[in-house]
Amino acid sequence: MRTRRTFDLQSKKEAVGLSRSPNVTQKRLCEELGISPNLLSPWRRKLLYDGGDPSSPPREAELLKEVDGLKFQLGSRGTEKRS
Repeated sequence: MRTRRTFDLQSKKEAVGLSRSPNVTQKRLCEELGISPNLLSPWRRKLLYDGGDPSSPPREAELLKEVDGLKFQLGSRGTEKRS
């Protein structure tokens, strides 16, 4: 039976940081680190996009809210009468 390994936040951040390096594939990195790509993907999503890292891009919820606002603006323009 396999033993489940656990990774602390620092280890996850290091793996995610390495995955952002140019010319590094996720598959190759996971092989080198001895982890599954199925582990790295959620770490990347959590740390980069869900606010786990302060220098990360905006969180998904904020982006969705912005998209909704832009759709609303475009929709209200479509109802205006044109001269």
